Amino acid sequence: MTSYHIAQNGAPAGVFTEAEIQSGLQSGRFSPNDLLWSEGMSEWLPVATRFSVAPAAPSTPPVATPYPSPQSGPSPTANPYAPSASVIAMEMPPLRLASLGSRVAAILLDSLVFGLATIPVGIGLSILPDSPDPTSPAAEPATIFMAVGALLSLVVIAINLYLLAARGQTLGKKWMHIRIASHPNGGNPGLVRTLLLRGFVNGLLSNLTSGIYGLVDFCFVFREDRRCLHDLLAGTVVLAGDPES
Repeated sequence: MTSYHIAQNGAPAGVFTEAEIQSGLQSGRFSPNDLLWSEGMSEWLPVATRFSVAPAAPSTPPVATPYPSPQSGPSPTANPYAPSASVIAMEMPPLRLASLGSRVAAILLDSLVFGLATIPVGIGLSILPDSPDPTSPAAEPATIFMAVGALLSLVVIAINLYLLAARGQTLGKKWMHIRIASHPNGGNPGLVRTLLLRGFVNGLLSNLTSGIYGLVDFCFVFREDRRCLHDLLAGTVVLAGDPES
């Protein structure tokens, strides 16, 4: 059963199960306008978005009130449910950051796996005859080696794409028990954000600056929150531990 963090009037109220929240709504302990958050949610939401409560029958007829003037009430652009920074700071579960060593080790493992997958391609290229004669004795083995290497490389890429989409991990990060997560809630950032912002855009900026951006990007890992430039760009953070199943 899912548990939710509840905040009331800018202060934490605790963690409650679905049954406790539903009961609290009936008893008046919780208000539909209180805020809730749970693992996997990208933002705080009003309790009313996840739970409903039947309104109690009024004991006396309601008193008619005039319509409010157009000037009264909150601004149409204001979000009455936006949590204060104190709520987020107090209620968000603490994030356990991945160590620098584990992040570097994960990168090295990913490079090693991909390098091993492409070894047959190198072997094929090394025995490929200089002449384009398809009848050469070395032509067929070279083609087989390169085809095997290409297939293994595609398998490694497919596995990493699946792990990134489902768990925020690559093979190296999975073996090192670290993961890419959304900041600050620790949820799964998804494949698009991970590939587009952390990967493609970050690599493009590095190429356009002849590697200078990449060096600065790495130096940011020594910040207190260990978020590199690509993490700030994608709104992510690298955490210790595997994602919840």
